[in-house]
Amino acid sequence: MPVPYQRILVPTDFSPTAELAARRAKDLAERFRAELHLVHVVAHFPQDLGVDWIPPEHEDPKRFYLEQARRRLRELDERLGLGATRLAIFSSHSARQEIVTYAREKLIDLIVVGSHGHGILSALFGSTAAGVARDAPCDVWVVRPRA
Repeated sequence: MPVPYQRILVPTDFSPTAELAARRAKDLAERFRAELHLVHVVAHFPQDLGVDWIPPEHEDPKRFYLEQARRRLRELDERLGLGATRLAIFSSHSARQEIVTYAREKLIDLIVVGSHGHGILSALFGSTAAGVARDAPCDVWVVRPRA
C-alpha cells in the first residue's frame, strides 16, 4: 500500500496558528516518514509589519526581508524540531500563488496551513489559506486556532 503523504508543505507567516499548523505537520511527517517543507513568502511590499521587520535606512529592503525570514524559519524549525527543508521566497505575486507554485514544482502531497494569518490585506481579499485550498494541486489541511 502506498504511503499517503511523502512531501508535506507548511507555509508560515510566523503567526501562532501557523506554528500550530507546523506542529500538526510535524506529527504527520513523522507518522508517514514524509519530507517536510517550511516556506515563508515575503510580499514585494509587506503590510502590517512588526518593528523587527522594518529595514534600516542603509539596507536593501529585499535583502533585509529575506534575511529576517530565513532567520525566523531557522528558529521555528529548530524550536519545533521539524528537520524541514526551509525556503524564504521574495515575490511580487501573492503568497497564495507562490505556495501553489511551490507545491506543484516540488510534487507536494499535502499542504498544512493555518486558517488565520495577519495583515489588513487578508481581511480585505480573503485568507491565503482559502486561496491555497481552492487552487492547490494536492490535499490541503487547514488548521484552526485552538479555542
